[in-house]
Amino acid sequence: MYRILHEEKIPPKLRHIIWDVNGTITDNGTPDREVLERIMILASKGVHHSFITGRDRHWLQKILIAHLSKMKGFEKSVGNLHFYPELGLMELDPISGRIKLTDLIKDHPLTDPSVRQKIANLFYRGQGLIPYLGKEKTGYFAGGDADNNFFLIPKTPSVEFPHFFWSDSKELIGTAEVIRNPDTSLNKECATKINESAKRLENVFRDWGLKNLIKVSPISTALNLVPIVGGGIPLDKDMAAGLALYNLSQELQIRIQEVCSQTIAIGDGTADLLFTTPVLALIPIFFVGPKSQLRPTVLQERQIAILAEGAIKEGGETGPKITKEVLQLIESRVAPERDVIYLRGKDSLEEFEGDERLKRGIERRIRHFIPEEDIHVHDAFLDPSLQEGHIHRYSYEAIMLEDGEIDALVWAGEEIRTYPLKEWGDMIIFLPRAQHTLLVKRRSRVIVAKAHIVAFAKDQRQRVDLPAGLEPLRQEMLEGKKPLKHILEEVRAKL
Repeated sequence: MYRILHEEKIPPKLRHIIWDVNGTITDNGTPDREVLERIMILASKGVHHSFITGRDRHWLQKILIAHLSKMKGFEKSVGNLHFYPELGLMELDPISGRIKLTDLIKDHPLTDPSVRQKIANLFYRGQGLIPYLGKEKTGYFAGGDADNNFFLIPKTPSVEFPHFFWSDSKELIGTAEVIRNPDTSLNKECATKINESAKRLENVFRDWGLKNLIKVSPISTALNLVPIVGGGIPLDKDMAAGLALYNLSQELQIRIQEVCSQTIAIGDGTADLLFTTPVLALIPIFFVGPKSQLRPTVLQERQIAILAEGAIKEGGETGPKITKEVLQLIESRVAPERDVIYLRGKDSLEEFEGDERLKRGIERRIRHFIPEEDIHVHDAFLDPSLQEGHIHRYSYEAIMLEDGEIDALVWAGEEIRTYPLKEWGDMIIFLPRAQHTLLVKRRSRVIVAKAHIVAFAKDQRQRVDLPAGLEPLRQEMLEGKKPLKHILEEVRAKL
């Protein structure tokens, strides 16, 4: 379960999702299959996905890309999937495995092997430790790194930061990972040292003259060491989000502001809240993490559109379980490639390619609610008039003509399209969020069917204003100031 805090923050048209990976898509290091399936469904509908993680490229390849590549539709939709390991300092091609490095860290100390070696020596590393083979040893405890390499670690510390393993798999950023238990869970004692160790490490960097060059970014499982570049800008998840937005705007050849207005972020940790504040815009976030990780700044808090149950109360659901639910909501709001499905003539029922439940509802001519299929079907007589403009936020609405003559009007902005229903079997299906109305030319009889996308979203019809050219005509018609014949002529001229 989740709570919508700011409905107005959710873009009416969604083009792009910025993702955290670990804990948002994965559970105990394994990606949730249903989450991946829903990601691919959205990708097939034109939604771009930017996966930003502090993990290295090999982890991202193994944990995410390898699983996505086995999903239906991957080859057709892979162009809508973008992968940014190491906080976006590189972009990973999911097919070739090639990487593209950002120019922002050229000649930065974190890319200097001697500096990295000096930092690495502050933490435990696999070299020099006794491998753990399931047998305890006096004076040692069993622990390992995030890659499931386990060792016997001396209880008397032999390094300055004894609660962490240095990650040798990182190439651009630095990461010191909290020591893990043999069952791969975090060592609780070590995890309590994250914030304290971050402050101590900052003091070390100050003494080394690196205070203004490296930011220590504590997350729930590690200490990330992030490059600081010209002007004192840390290359953290906010900068990574900005790079993803810029790259997508270049690919689509549209203004970056437009991409930003059609983007949301999904994450589960404090560091993921940085997604909300890239340089050029504010991005709404769906936060699916626990309450302990919800530590936003004032500005970040204003961008939280959805909160997981577990972020509101201790013990509530978090992670992929909530991610699946919010993806269901997102699917219902994705702007379709088209607004309607339009079919002509008596064979429309056989040719209909849309929602299968809706098709069956119309074929059966059932004039009541079908609860097991979540369909409403009825017939109706329509008198000559211009109906009010509206949308169904979470429903398909199909109208099939039995007798009479109707023009169905659909619009986006001031662009109006008309679809005539003249013969028995002529049918139009309004997709979710399509702005539409009916212009009834003579008394008509229709079959109407509505299929809800999500069970909780009943009665989500929302009135919208007619386009400027039609709204005055509607008012004149309702007030009886003009005869219908003249109204129709004016409407036809505007179409």
